[in-house]
Amino acid sequence: MGKYYELTKPQVEKANKWIGEKGINRHKCPLCNFHGGMAVLSRLVEIKSLGGTLVYPYFVWICTNCSHQMFFNALSSEVVTKEDIHKNSPNWKDE
Repeated sequence: MGKYYELTKPQVEKANKWIGEKGINRHKCPLCNFHGGMAVLSRLVEIKSLGGTLVYPYFVWICTNCSHQMFFNALSSEVVTKEDIHKNSPNWKDE
């Protein structure tokens, strides 16, 4: 997939709060309708643009039943800041 680093517990909580504020049902998978199985993966992942020039940090929301995943931009959702990214740049690991 690319590079990743572990999110802190407050960052995971911020991601869950952000999802709820957007009106997304945090407890029901939109694909398989499994109730109670959606969770924020505790990793921030790096995804490159199609041209490979821009890199975006995303947090992943995943169903524990069917593994359906949704990716959200961690910067625009304010789960992390640019300072968090720069501070943690040595901690990014290859997948």
